[in-house]
Amino acid sequence: YDVTGVQTCAFPIWAPSLPFAMAVARMVNLPETLVDLGYPYIWDNQRFIEVLARRKLAGKKVWTSAYMITGGYSAGGESKEVIIARVLTTLYNQLQMVPVEQGDTLDEAATKLRVPGIGTFLSAQIVADLKYNYVLENAKDWNWWCARGPGSTLGLNFLYERPEWTSLSVPQFLREVNEVRTLLRHSGVHFDAQNVQNCLCEFSKYKIGRAHV
Repeated sequence: YDVTGVQTCAFPIWAPSLPFAMAVARMVNLPETLVDLGYPYIWDNQRFIEVLARRKLAGKKVWTSAYMITGGYSAGGESKEVIIARVLTTLYNQLQMVPVEQGDTLDEAATKLRVPGIGTFLSAQIVADLKYNYVLENAKDWNWWCARGPGSTLGLNFLYERPEWTSLSVPQFLREVNEVRTLLRHSGVHFDAQNVQNCLCEFSKYKIGRAHV
C-alpha cells in the first residue's frame, strides 16, 4: 500500500521467498537465532554459517530439540550449521526452479520441498506453516492431506486394534486419518488431517506409556 492507502501490489516483496523462509524457520526452530539471521530475502549460506557459529562461540543456544534435524549426508567432521546450510542451499536452488506457489496442493508443495536432508516429515511440517498464509490457504487438499508417519501409523493401529507394527499404504493411511477426522467433526471438534495426525501420534505415546506402567 502507498501512503494514501491504495494497494500497489498483490503481495509484499517478501512473498516469493516465504516458502524458503518457512523452511529456514523450521530447521532452526529457535526465535532468538532467527532474529539474528533476519529474513532470508536473498540466501547467503556463508552468512548463515557465520551467524550460527558466533552464537555457539558466545555460548548461546542455537537450535531447539523439538524434533531431530539430521541434515542428510555428511562426509564427517562438519559442524551442524555447515550441514544444514548445505541442505538449505540445495532447497533454495530447487525452489528457484520449481517454486511452491498458489494453486499447489499440499501434497504437491511437500514434494517440491523435499531435498536430501528434508524428508517426508519435515516437508510436511513446513507445509503445515504455509497452509495458514496466502501460498497454500486455498489448497484443495487443505483439510484432508497429511504425510504418513510412523507415530501416527502406530496410533491408527492401536485405534483400529491391529498388530502394532502393521504397515499401511498411503491411501489406507489417508482414508483412516480422515475417518477419524470425520468422527471428531461429528463430536464438534473441527481438526484438519494434519492435526488429527498429531493427535494420533500423541495417542500412540499414551498407549505405549500405559503399557509400561
